[in-house]
Amino acid sequence: MRALEWNSRAYRSERRDRLWYCIAENIVLNAAIFLLFFHFNPLRAAFITMNIHPLLILVSLMSLRYGNYLGILSAVFASATFVYAYHLLGRDLVLFVLEWSHYKFILMFFLAAVILGSSKDRADFMIDRLQDELFETKNALTDLSEAERKSQFVAAELKKQIIGAEDSILSLYEVATALDSLHSERVYTEIMTLLARFLKVKSVGIYLVDTDSRYLRLKVHMGDNERMQVSLRVDEHAYLRDVVQELKVVKVTGDSAATDPLLSAPILKDGKAIAVINIEEADITMVTEYSYHLFKIIVEWISKALTRALEIEHIVDKDAYLPNTIIRNWENFTLRVEEEKLRYSKFGLPFGLVRVPVGSHSLEQLSVKLQGLIRQVDAVGFDVLNNELHILFPITSCEVLDKIVARIASALHPITDLAAESCHV
Repeated sequence: MRALEWNSRAYRSERRDRLWYCIAENIVLNAAIFLLFFHFNPLRAAFITMNIHPLLILVSLMSLRYGNYLGILSAVFASATFVYAYHLLGRDLVLFVLEWSHYKFILMFFLAAVILGSSKDRADFMIDRLQDELFETKNALTDLSEAERKSQFVAAELKKQIIGAEDSILSLYEVATALDSLHSERVYTEIMTLLARFLKVKSVGIYLVDTDSRYLRLKVHMGDNERMQVSLRVDEHAYLRDVVQELKVVKVTGDSAATDPLLSAPILKDGKAIAVINIEEADITMVTEYSYHLFKIIVEWISKALTRALEIEHIVDKDAYLPNTIIRNWENFTLRVEEEKLRYSKFGLPFGLVRVPVGSHSLEQLSVKLQGLIRQVDAVGFDVLNNELHILFPITSCEVLDKIVARIASALHPITDLAAESCHV
């Protein structure tokens, strides 16, 4: 790691600071030694003959502190101080290089700088190398600890899959049993409960795909209703193109947008996406590869259950709608309203009901008018006893219901007027 720092700005700055610190310390300490042992010393001549010279001690300490190169620089300062003192004594500089007893100190300064400085550099290099190895070892230990934690989690998950009451193979049979309904609306409701139970889902929405696969309309939602989106446009969400067009089950990745769900999957019928399940929030411990595959299995069963229910409804509920209209008979409409009331009690989903007096007008005429005013998820029923139409608006707040009522009233006038409305939020 130290080798990677040679060309870094911080490293160059550190080296420059060390150089200036070394120069400043050498100037101050050489001056102090010169004043103390030579200038103020009555026996000045002893300065060039000391057996343990203070300048040698200074060079040794500087070499041990700064290393080889700056140690040699300290030796240069010490030699200059020594030669200057020799000159002030009036000695001949030619004799200085000829007399061993004098120039031996210069050699000792540089020898101490090289030996002690090299030792310092080797020690620093060894420390850096050991620190790098320690750093790498700590990283490896962290990775190993993380791998161990994941392994323990996976082991716990596998154990729960084998013997856990909630995630065992036997309990998965309950998924299929819960979806074994002849009514598609009940299947939609049960999906919420199943996902909350088996995948610890906190927020999930099911969207119906329109006929041209461009828009998704919210069918049922569980969780934080403030976050739910009533409609989604396929071309505005990359994950929806994969789900609706490519029929893939997708999960959140590092490239996912902040608004994307954790998991998203298509509900298929005849090889085409008729709805999309979006898991928006779940227990973080359940966002695992196992949960992803379990989600795929549940979605596959949901598709089969819905396909079966819709096919049966197509056969059994031929009489559910009045001829040539989108209006349901009262019994079928009542069942649909009861299902919405169940979702209101279980998930807090708001819904609204509007009554429209029929009077002497034909149901066919009213059906044509209403067909362009209501959504795919809305339902219309005919109350024969009171000669009234009732319109159900699922997942509709009071504020939105007021706007819908105003729009429908304007479209139906002067054929008829809306009689009453109720809002459940």
